[in-house]
Amino acid sequence: MTRRDRDTGKLSPPLVLPRWLVALVPLAACSETPPGAAAVDAGAFLPDVTYVALDVAVAGNPDVVSVKPDVAAAKLDSAAAPADVLAAPDLAPADSLAADATAAAADAAAAPADAAPTDVPAACTTTTCATAADCPESAYGTAVACQIAVCAAGCCKVAEAQEGGACADGDLCTVGEICSGGICVGAPKTCDDGNACTLDTCNPQTGACMGTAKVCASPSACQKGACDPKSGACGGETKPGFCFVQGACVSDGMAAPEDVCKYCNSLLDAGAWSAHAGNPCDDGNACTFSDKCTSEGICKGKGPPGCCTTDADCAPSSDPCKPNKCNVAAGLCAIMPKSGCCDAGACCDLASNSIAALGTPCGVTPVAIEYQCAGAAVQQRDVLPGCDGKGANGCSADPPVFGAWQTIKTCAGSSVCTPTASGAEPTCELTGIYGSCTGACGAKAKDGNCHCDASCTQMSDCCSDFVPLCGCVSGECCALTAQYPKPAGSSCTGVAAPSKYKCVTGQLWQQNAKPTCDGKNTCSAAPASLVWEDWIAQAPCAAGTTCKAADDGSIGKCLAPTCAGRCGTALAGVCLCSPFCLSFGLCCPDFIAAGCLGVTGCGGAKTCSGKCGGSGTGGCMCDADCELFGDCCPDKAVCGCG
Repeated sequence: MTRRDRDTGKLSPPLVLPRWLVALVPLAACSETPPGAAAVDAGAFLPDVTYVALDVAVAGNPDVVSVKPDVAAAKLDSAAAPADVLAAPDLAPADSLAADATAAAADAAAAPADAAPTDVPAACTTTTCATAADCPESAYGTAVACQIAVCAAGCCKVAEAQEGGACADGDLCTVGEICSGGICVGAPKTCDDGNACTLDTCNPQTGACMGTAKVCASPSACQKGACDPKSGACGGETKPGFCFVQGACVSDGMAAPEDVCKYCNSLLDAGAWSAHAGNPCDDGNACTFSDKCTSEGICKGKGPPGCCTTDADCAPSSDPCKPNKCNVAAGLCAIMPKSGCCDAGACCDLASNSIAALGTPCGVTPVAIEYQCAGAAVQQRDVLPGCDGKGANGCSADPPVFGAWQTIKTCAGSSVCTPTASGAEPTCELTGIYGSCTGACGAKAKDGNCHCDASCTQMSDCCSDFVPLCGCVSGECCALTAQYPKPAGSSCTGVAAPSKYKCVTGQLWQQNAKPTCDGKNTCSAAPASLVWEDWIAQAPCAAGTTCKAADDGSIGKCLAPTCAGRCGTALAGVCLCSPFCLSFGLCCPDFIAAGCLGVTGCGGAKTCSGKCGGSGTGGCMCDADCELFGDCCPDKAVCGCG
């Protein structure tokens, strides 16, 4: 327990008592005085404070415990301490304890408010505690999802569980539950059996998905309701012995209205009329007999020579306006003139033998010429005669037909197209700013007062030919506002740029170049236009490989390190084991040690003759990779088809 020093008024550390002395502290239910021990007056202790032993003293154990107020009562077996321990000589007399308690109470009453003991918790409206384990589960939320019991300032309190942590809301029809704002929240379980004809739900008792079949009403007397499992739409399934055609129920064998060659045959098609082949009919042709329905559902009869049933049975006519057609009612061919047909005339469309529409041009000689100005351009069009749409020869100047406008000339320099009052050809008149950018890009025109530099668009004094000769209107190297090429060296990305490689202490480094604008509206990767970036270290070479780079830096690789048993060859397209590698710096590391320095292939001459696909003679290569490594034989072209 905490005590206050009588002289200084300060709080002293908690009183530490021997275990055997703690055993003497009276509880509400313990009033006996152990045999052989001095009587202890309970009234000598501070009021409203229950003192308990935190551990049971055992004989011969010198350990002591600290006793503090407001600690929940613990069981104490006072009988565990032997009588001789209870009668130990360091037990203070009851009157001394009472005096100390009285003095402590007086000091506490006289002490200022700010000197209150700091290790005594404020009054709790809930259970007091030392740790969260002292807080009952049922009263402080540990049995509720997303709420936990905590011990704060000596009092049991309820707090929210970790935000986003997993939890269980007790609902079998939710999934993915997490804590959100102290509440366990889950998403509804998705139930879908893939059948659009069932209403899928989750059983809250078992968590299992279940489907309730959709009920579809019968759409007609000869159909039963049916659901389409793909769309879920209700429809009808026609009953046996019936057809459902054109919205009506028809019994098997019943003929279609007004067509004896169609009837209901549910075995062939319950949703449409079927052809009634062989059924007697009348084709309406007086020339035929024994008329019967065909397998296509058409009524057709037999007829003698000269009898027709279609136009194809009649001989063709040489006059397109007087075709030979079949008079089906009589069963005979006859000449039947076509209305509106023509075979000649300026307004006759010979492709279709029909009269041309109103306004169709019907002549090539203009009846007049019209002019107009289109900016600096002088344009003209022809006025031609047209068809009246009434006859094959109805060609006249009324209504007229206008041809397309065509530019006949363009006013040069500062001259502009100027119409004439009489409607004659317009003239070109000088006015305003004039001149040409020919040979004057970036400066003032040599033959006028216009300009051809980057600022002319802002000053509105550009020559008329500024853009095509000096300026630009598009492209990443074009300053679009000024319509002028960006200065040389401006950054661009329109073309690919090369890279260089080098090996530094066994690691491959790469340097990339950037193209720039050439000052003429072109993104260039020419050497003079390249801007080289800083060197960048690449990933270290894998174990068992060595960094190699060509002398000119055009290629670099991590190469396999051994030529053992492979002299005169290339190793998997990474390094070389032939003397030719000395010219390119791509020799394998053990090229000399493996004895490959003296290997010259099958002869001294460097040739691919008979060696296509591998190493040629003289140490050069004839495979597909030689172009990459630059070790091809001079006559590699002989392998173009090998």
